[in-house]
Amino acid sequence: MQRGREPSRPAFPYLRVLEALRQDVLALAPGSAAPSETELAARHGVSRMTARNAVLVLRQEGLLYVVRGRGVYVARRKLDLHGTPAPLGFTEMARQHGLTPSSRLLRFDRGTADAALASRLGLEDADPVFFIERLRFADAVPMCHELTAIPVAVCPTLFRRNLAADSLYRILVHDQGHALSGYSEEVEAGAAGRTMARLFRIAAADPVLIARRVVYGRHGLPVEWTLGTYRADRYRATYRTDAATPPPK
Repeated sequence: MQRGREPSRPAFPYLRVLEALRQDVLALAPGSAAPSETELAARHGVSRMTARNAVLVLRQEGLLYVVRGRGVYVARRKLDLHGTPAPLGFTEMARQHGLTPSSRLLRFDRGTADAALASRLGLEDADPVFFIERLRFADAVPMCHELTAIPVAVCPTLFRRNLAADSLYRILVHDQGHALSGYSEEVEAGAAGRTMARLFRIAAADPVLIARRVVYGRHGLPVEWTLGTYRADRYRATYRTDAATPPPK
């Protein structure tokens, strides 16, 4: 028996079809008809079952959807919680995806930081904080709910702004001169629950992504804390790391 070599493994034809279909789908506009299983099978010389498996994977990824009796179509693009290394606000993110952003301001008041929030924002207990609660829309569709805390010292004139229409990050960067240097974020899955189901117009048991984010400004000082609830059918989370340095030989 020959040693030192791994046995050859058969390739999965559907992986080749899957990657080709994924590239085709990403090049199409949402709502466009996707290639049928018959077309895929003929184009790539595989069985209809192999083509069906590729379509199923992209449906599970949220890139395709089926209209019974009509065919398979390209789904709306999901927004990415981690699409950029630097913080990117909802307004700019939506516009980059060709969507029209808007917001409904649910709460905007001034309060004080409790011990937990003070720890996240590098404040003393009872330091003054602005609380902003917004429901965010893209093309008039509710996408996410965000509860944000901003130290008053970071933006003392924030109460003069119309946060239903303006971008908070634009205010922090262009009006207040803060350089947003990065962020840390915890993301977990959960169910929408009654309140979010009512705001998002979905079922209470539908999945959501729950993110707790701290955004850092110059010298690594926190300038914002946000608790965000995001529709799982409209968002994804992508994680990246810097390329590792190869070990010395």
